[in-house]
Amino acid sequence: MRDIETGNSADGNSRNGVESNCEDAASGHAAVPLLPGGAAWENTRELAEAEGAEAERASKRNHSRASTVGHLVDALRGYGGYLDGDASREVGYLEHFLCRGHVGKVQCVAASETVDYIVSGGEDYTMRVWAYDESSAHGTIQKTRTFELCAVLLHDDDREKDRAASEAAGTSGSGSCWSSCCGGDAVEEPVVGVTAVACAGTRGPMLSGTSRGGLFVLMLDFAEEGKEGWITRIDAHKMKINDICVEGGTDTNGQGVLDDAPLCGRPWCFGVACEDGTVTLVKFVDDNFSMTQMKMPCGGSVLKVRFIADIGHERQPDWITWASCTAEAVYLWSGEGELKHTLKNLWTTRNANGELVVETPPESPFTMLAVGNNPNGSLMFAGNAGNPDKQAPSSVSVWSIEHGRVCDGYGRTDAKGFSPEVPLLTYKHCGDRLDLDRSGYSTDFAVDVRSDYQVAMWNLQGVPPHRLAISPRGPVNRLVCPRSGFDHIQLQLTHRSKVMHMCTAEDPDDAGGPCLIVGCEDGSAVAWDLEGVDQGEISAEMRSLHAHELMIPLALWLLTFFQVVSFAFGPSIKWRKEVQKPMHITQKLAFIEVDVVLTCPATLLFWAEIAGCVVSMSLYLLFTITPAQELVNWVARKLQSTNAFKVGKSGLHNPAVMITSAMSLVQRAIHFFLLLSSTIFVVPIFKKCAMALDCVHAGKSPPKYEFILFHIFFGDNVPLPEEEAPFLQSVPAVKCFTGSHRRLCIALFLLVPCYLIALIPYAVVEGDSNYVSVAKLWGGLSQTIRKFMFMSNVSENYWIESAMRKATVVNLGFVHPHPDNIFVTRVVELFAKAALPVIVIETTSYARLQMYMVTVVGFIMLVVTFACPPKVDRKLCRIEQGLRVFTFCTMCCGCLTVELEKDSVVPLIVLGVSAVIVPLFFLALAVREPVSPVNVQQCSTSSIPAKSASEAVIIDGAQRSLRFKG
Repeated sequence: MRDIETGNSADGNSRNGVESNCEDAASGHAAVPLLPGGAAWENTRELAEAEGAEAERASKRNHSRASTVGHLVDALRGYGGYLDGDASREVGYLEHFLCRGHVGKVQCVAASETVDYIVSGGEDYTMRVWAYDESSAHGTIQKTRTFELCAVLLHDDDREKDRAASEAAGTSGSGSCWSSCCGGDAVEEPVVGVTAVACAGTRGPMLSGTSRGGLFVLMLDFAEEGKEGWITRIDAHKMKINDICVEGGTDTNGQGVLDDAPLCGRPWCFGVACEDGTVTLVKFVDDNFSMTQMKMPCGGSVLKVRFIADIGHERQPDWITWASCTAEAVYLWSGEGELKHTLKNLWTTRNANGELVVETPPESPFTMLAVGNNPNGSLMFAGNAGNPDKQAPSSVSVWSIEHGRVCDGYGRTDAKGFSPEVPLLTYKHCGDRLDLDRSGYSTDFAVDVRSDYQVAMWNLQGVPPHRLAISPRGPVNRLVCPRSGFDHIQLQLTHRSKVMHMCTAEDPDDAGGPCLIVGCEDGSAVAWDLEGVDQGEISAEMRSLHAHELMIPLALWLLTFFQVVSFAFGPSIKWRKEVQKPMHITQKLAFIEVDVVLTCPATLLFWAEIAGCVVSMSLYLLFTITPAQELVNWVARKLQSTNAFKVGKSGLHNPAVMITSAMSLVQRAIHFFLLLSSTIFVVPIFKKCAMALDCVHAGKSPPKYEFILFHIFFGDNVPLPEEEAPFLQSVPAVKCFTGSHRRLCIALFLLVPCYLIALIPYAVVEGDSNYVSVAKLWGGLSQTIRKFMFMSNVSENYWIESAMRKATVVNLGFVHPHPDNIFVTRVVELFAKAALPVIVIETTSYARLQMYMVTVVGFIMLVVTFACPPKVDRKLCRIEQGLRVFTFCTMCCGCLTVELEKDSVVPLIVLGVSAVIVPLFFLALAVREPVSPVNVQQCSTSSIPAKSASEAVIIDGAQRSLRFKG
């Protein structure tokens, strides 16, 4: 495969001014409309042939998932979906969810201003646009409150070129020979496909850059507004596009992006950093998105480009507007393309006398560039990833830019001893791929990548401004001192796959503040919440579904159905033998009960089981209602903030790294324990607790429970009546309410209610402790008490918000839960799981009471299913409602069994009629429900026709692409 060489531009060094020869690099193709929704999945299936060994392996995994359910796709062909490219084959609804994500690495991500759209680019040669269906114009009919794929741009012409070059070279992949800035050695790293993306405004336009220098502009189709989508090509480069940055301007409605900023009403401008040593400015001149461009040669491969906005001031043409980064230096440019400053990588520290000390780091190539734009100036961070093997830490230096000039901390450019080439301060962290807070008001934090799989957020704000009597004059005056313990890690985000790219954004809706969008090696894009009580939670995932994500909810759904319906066939209910025997086997399977013969005494086995339950509940309460988890996380963050961890080696040579790894294992063990305790262990724990209190009273008269209760808490001061000699039903050798059993009763009376309450916030998030903190647990409890006991007008509840957040992370298709009803549905299911085994065990001698209480629980579940539909998909809701109705009918038949004669056939007849009529009726209702198809706008770059010279328009010495109105 062709190696793309990293080198300087043709003219060698950087040049000031606008590139004079713009005609050769300007747009050479006309814009074409997007294909209608549901087009060309044949091209998507061809993405599996993307070059590179890792992409091929990911493709096989992706399509093996689709092939395992291929027969199901054919069976559900009329369920929905969208048309194939040849318009002769209809793609199944299920196939869309299994193949909607990237195949291989996600190499770049970006977001719109309000994060209603997220754009991702991958090595599968596609740019994919994901829309938040609650607030965007491309949301689905079924409001799942998730990000769903709404558009795909396939760069098939670049893919075919790479494939042809690979065949000619006799290699299996395409790559770019790049220089490792950490070690300085040349490393062969395959870089193919889409390498840079950007999104302007609240809903586009969107830009994509490829490894072959292709640059494309995409505008989505807004059918409801009568605006057609289009795409155009800009042939400005022949080498890899490394980065794309948005300057600002107005959105498609003419609304300004930044509030109260001088950018409002200005044209869009994109800065494109290329490996050929140039930065190209692509400008949209008017509302019809025409383009001009300028080229700014920088010398060397341009790694990053960033826009510097002097918010609050009218920007002048000669002010610093753009910053570009190469391995050798950072270049600052004016909006007209004039080179203003060249900055080298330097370290600055303060000695004991407070004097500034400047030194050159051992590993000096730049790899990171980030800009924080604030109302009174901008902060520019630039540095490198360092090299732990050579004891060279990652360093990030900071420059202050105010009024278009590089200045000191007081906004001065002529101060004694000041040099714009010398940074004001330097932070030393062990991260890579730096990005900053983009709130537009202050630069409070920075994020970087640690150990490939972890992203760390560390503070930049020394003191919150609201605590100061006089507000700092500029953003640089708010920065924290770069000393050990001051610039500490606030948050650590662990990913399942290697982090390839990330960017911060400001989400006013879902995250309610700053968020982080991460592109991973496994083809997924992940959005994290970085502020508030939800800090550190995953707010969205954009990826393909795995087959088990669709099958496991269905399996658990059916398992719950068999568990609940089996309580209508308890041992106290005298069904006929034709029914009792098969239902006994069903109960064993539904509750996963295995009969094991043990030689140990029954008493010892009982105490071992009940001790395990008490210990499990105690540990659960320890990790949920106390800050034990936060303490472990705090210790891990503290260790990562030490100098020993920042500059030290990994493994046995660094105790800080070893202790941090141990803390990580403890965190995982706690999360796994909480997951089991709030899901699988619920029914066994409550069953064992009920068995521990199920006593048989030997007296002829009814037991006096008030004396028993006082005896448990006050001991021999309130003795039991002489005729009372209770013992356990399951273990007769254990005497009730005396000795160890009395202490056990006290422990259960204290633990079980607390355990049940603490289960609620975890059960509604399926045991995922990442969505429940101690603050949210106690805060949600306080909000619930105020709302229901004191009738307070509380508008929010942390428990409900956590359940909704967990349920809306990824779109699960037809098994996606209803976000508005998820909390009620799972709370009712939790209480049913806890109540049913207790009812059955404690009322063994009272068959009639047992059956009526079980029926009441079934009726409550039935009412909730109809009042609060559990699924977004109406077809699946009808099926689940049918199962609930059948469950209730079965329990009613159990009531008939206890009321009629022992061998009466009436309950069997009613049960048989219900088993036929109820499923058929609700299946007919499900078939009648309308289908909500998934609409995806799709286009390929090869469909863009070549533009003749007569169609080109030359304006101001630059060539513009032909305008296409909707």
